[in-house]
Amino acid sequence: MLLLLGMLLLTGCAGMPRIVAVDTARASKTIYACENAFPGGKWQFAHVIEADLPGGRDAQLIGVTEVSNHPKRIHAVMMTIEGLVLFDGLALFDGLEDGKLTINRSVAPFDSIGFARGLMEDIRFIFLKPDGAPMDAGITENGFEICRYRVSDDAVIDVMVRPDRMLEIRKYTNERLIRKVVAELTPGSVPEKITFTAQEPAGYRLNLRLISAEQISTGE
Repeated sequence: MLLLLGMLLLTGCAGMPRIVAVDTARASKTIYACENAFPGGKWQFAHVIEADLPGGRDAQLIGVTEVSNHPKRIHAVMMTIEGLVLFDGLALFDGLEDGKLTINRSVAPFDSIGFARGLMEDIRFIFLKPDGAPMDAGITENGFEICRYRVSDDAVIDVMVRPDRMLEIRKYTNERLIRKVVAELTPGSVPEKITFTAQEPAGYRLNLRLISAEQISTGE
């Protein structure tokens, strides 16, 4: 399960890109590209995580993440390189259980509810398609295919597929950038490298390198 060290929801300064309207056929093609940028079904990933933290600190961890789309579910384990489990938790994002969190193990400084909830939301941001249909779909002024999803009263997520097959996912609160993911899309496989950035005032960056990816049969 993939692990994000995000503890706080941080605000940034980048504004939302303008979406240029396209015809219905192009919009449908764009929505298809956005939705297929996320892994479908149920997967288990293992990553090496290199973290650039506030104050010039850095850390290296192992993350093992199991994500499921139906139901929407995340099981995340974070370990030291030597294999010591620092955090083990489960989050559900479906129906009446939306937001339900179970912590199986947590070690300081990863033992707060705030950290656990932020971690699960960040994993959801990276691996699970935003709920519902996009509120808008088209292209940016730079020619990127873009789908915009309303995820709360004050937050939207933009999913952008660039012509160079790079994926960008951005989350905005009150039109201020707070989270960003950049990954290379490889047809038929999952990205080998993912860069996750949390913005100011206490920004940090996580570089995720794929160790393994396994699609799990839903019949298991």
